[in-house]
Amino acid sequence: MQTISEKVVGRLSRYRTLLTEQKDGERTHLFSHEIAAAMRLSDSQVRRDLMTIGTRGLPSRGYEIQGLLLDLDQALNQTRVHGVAVVGAGNMGRALIANLESTRTNLRIKCAFDADKSKCNRVYSGVKCHPMDALETVVAQEGITLAILCVPAASAQALAERLVHAGVKGVLNFSSQALRLPRTIALEEIDIGNYLAKLAYFTIHPSKERRNGRHEDR
Repeated sequence: MQTISEKVVGRLSRYRTLLTEQKDGERTHLFSHEIAAAMRLSDSQVRRDLMTIGTRGLPSRGYEIQGLLLDLDQALNQTRVHGVAVVGAGNMGRALIANLESTRTNLRIKCAFDADKSKCNRVYSGVKCHPMDALETVVAQEGITLAILCVPAASAQALAERLVHAGVKGVLNFSSQALRLPRTIALEEIDIGNYLAKLAYFTIHPSKERRNGRHEDR
């Protein structure tokens, strides 16, 4: 299979979410134009994306949902279980723990960390919260490969570096601090404040070119 671009990986992950929602319904197949309509993409874009993982639908029936899910799981490494740590067990951290534990079977949140001692040694949605000084030890013990940072900007860089040194290979950063990490580390950064500022701008200055919902740049 050819190397998949970052944008295509993002869309494939969205297709997987849609199909997961559909798999227990009455339908056994979906046409590409139906997937496209749900994602606000073009029919041809969906077919090109799925061809990158070697999957083609039948003209008469479309894509078999269970089979396509298996292909997507294989392409996106969803068959492999990833150990995840949530660093920062505040409101956002606890919400993420509850959500991911209920929706993503291949992502196992195995531990949480917080600097607030009142949160430590407590269990949130089945996940134990540890003190920050135990981070390296617990990450190694639990085989953590992915981490979610839900901490103040001032502490984000130092904690990210500790996670990397402990063996973490991917970081999802929810702080407003842009991180500087080795190129070998997968990094995604989501500054909610920036997203809200962008939304506020477009409520005042609507743009016909701006895409909404799940429609992404191609």
